[in-house]
This record gives sequence, structure tokens and C-alpha cells, in this order.
Amino acid sequence: MNIRYVEAFLGQVLINWTGIACVKNLKHYCRWRRSLFPGATPVSDEQPWITFDAIECLEERVKSSHNVFEFGGGGSTLFFLKRCQVVITVEHDEKWFLVLKNRIDDKEVKNWVGRLVEPEPGSVTTYPSASNPDHYSSADAEDVNFRKYASSIDSYPDEYFDVVLVDGRSRPACIKHALPKLKSGGLIVLDNADRSYYIGPEIEKMLKEYPVLLCKKGPSPYVESFTQTNIWEKI
Repeated sequence: MNIRYVEAFLGQVLINWTGIACVKNLKHYCRWRRSLFPGATPVSDEQPWITFDAIECLEERVKSSHNVFEFGGGGSTLFFLKRCQVVITVEHDEKWFLVLKNRIDDKEVKNWVGRLVEPEPGSVTTYPSASNPDHYSSADAEDVNFRKYASSIDSYPDEYFDVVLVDGRSRPACIKHALPKLKSGGLIVLDNADRSYYIGPEIEKMLKEYPVLLCKKGPSPYVESFTQTNIWEKI
């Protein structure tokens, strides 16, 4: 056993300590450690890059009859393709989209719909805010907007999807457009939810009536520091 990784993991447990329930994070150590081996990636492991608690929740909840929509694809796409009826992925980055598409084409699966929707030039407002869902902006992309990207889910009927994973750009806008498309009992999954601008006042209000299934920091694959993935259920 490499003591450096044990110390790093326990350090994260202590840094993110909120109560005795945090002891449960210890059960993820072996899985977390394996994800840090050379060559391990979300795509090679066919595993979402979200917290292990979120992965376990999805492993328990998703069914073969489910329809899934992803804002941002990768290991999660391959994870859902093995478990669900149809997976629709929208991706903003052409190079990554082609890498993912080639991997899925090699598997010869028939239940994937992939769409490349690149950002459009220019902001939709003078002073865009990454937390405002109507600004279609992203904190790490200037002078572009993601209106078409976030609204790509609009072409599907209301209450069509059982799971919507929000792990791409302009996440507040993606959440706003996703909520009407989610079935009752469906899940909306937001990665990196510890970034405060993803859940600003507008999004917080929209999600107010949605029961929270997961909302805490925990170990995630492929990184040493703990992250946060939130999951809400539509009632």
C-alpha cells in the first residue's frame, strides 16, 4: 500500500469533514486508488467522472428502459450506453467529440445519438454572468455564447428523459432547459456543484421543489481532491 495516497485520501476526508457521515467516504478508497493508476481514464474505464457516491446512485437507479441526455460526454456516455435504452449526448468541443464518436463507433452500439454543437460568437448580453441561465455564458469561454448548445434538448418532448447529466458548458442554462424535459421521478445530475456560480439565485429557485438525493463533497475518480456532484429528483 502506498502511504502517500492513504495520507492524501485521509487528508481530504478531514478537510471536507462535516460530520460522522463522512466516514462513509472510506469505502471508496480502493476504487479511488485504482482510478489513479497509469492509463486509467473515464473512457477506458467506461465510468463517469463524477463522485463515487453519484456513480453508485446512478448504478442503483438507471434502468434499461431509460432515456438519458448528457450535456458533455465521455466515460459517462459509455457507462449509460451499457445500461440504458437511448443516450443522447451534446458536446461543444469538436476534437473531443470525434474521439468519443470513434470510440463508440468501434463498439458498434445502436443506442447513441451524438451532436456536436459548438459555441456561437458573441455574448448575448453586455455583461454576461456565468450564474445567470439566460446569459448562456461559461466562466472559461469569453466572447461566445452557448444558447444553441443549452437549448439542444428543446427538440425533445417534455417529460421525455429519465436522467439528464449536466457536465459541460453553461450549466445553469442547461439546467433551465433540461427541467421541463425530465420525467417525474427523473434525475438531474450536476457535476462540480461546489462551484457557487452553477447554482445561483435563479437556478436555486427552479430547483427549490426538487428533493435532493445527493449534495456533498466526496472522492471522485482520476483526481486526488474531493469534488461535489449533486443529484435532484423531479417529483
